[in-house]
Amino acid sequence: MNPIAIRSLGRLAAILGALACASAPLRAQNLEPAKQKPPDEAHRFFDSLNVGLVAAEAGALLADGITTQYGLTHYGGREADPFARPFVDHGWTGMIAGGTLFISAEVAVRYLLHKKRHHRAERWLPTFVIAYGATGAVYNSVQIHKARQPFPR
Repeated sequence: MNPIAIRSLGRLAAILGALACASAPLRAQNLEPAKQKPPDEAHRFFDSLNVGLVAAEAGALLADGITTQYGLTHYGGREADPFARPFVDHGWTGMIAGGTLFISAEVAVRYLLHKKRHHRAERWLPTFVIAYGATGAVYNSVQIHKARQPFPR
């Protein structure tokens, strides 16, 4: 055989080998249509996680309420949140009523999200309420601590 024919056969063998290697992943793929997954079972609304989140919300708002009432009775001032101010001005009964309305409205919104199958939003919404109450309690505690410090002379 002449050298040009041998070189051509070598190139042809290399090309065929490369095509065989490149087509191997294609043969490994499943060409059947994907089967539909059955719709996942939706969780019950009042499962243990949602009940725990409601309890955490109530605890955060209670901590905010305790520190707010302590600061108002011992050091004066006024509630910083304009939405909560009418409730806080009526003492503990007003704060309990306001907290109950707040948590009830939030649970109603979460139930609507649950019914519309927005489960991530349903789980994330209480974290904002918990952060709101916890931030209020920490802020109140810092202000109370500052008020207890003697004034520099």
